Amino acid sequence: MGRKPKSVGERNLDRIVGANVARLRQAQGADVRELAERLEITISMVHKVEQGVRGLTLYQLVKVHRLFGCSLDELIFGEKHKPEHVKRLPIISMKDFEG
Repeated sequence: MGRKPKSVGERNLDRIVGANVARLRQAQGADVRELAERLEITISMVHKVEQGVRGLTLYQLVKVHRLFGCSLDELIFGEKHKPEHVKRLPIISMKDFEG
């Protein structure tokens, strides 16, 4: 069985993330080869990601976030994106479940 075709939304997300990966990589002066080595993918794959042809796995997105010191929001939404409509939820601890 082949891979299921991506939806329009998934393809758009790949383009946006790819453009942001390229912008962050260039801003930090990293070359494609270096990024490929760090993500453990081929140089060709980095080009495809940056062009929006291929997406990254969640694991690879977390690696990019750590390499470039950016948030996952920034990778997905662009520069220093902080949605104002998002409400911070309280942190729940195990003490909240103790009787």
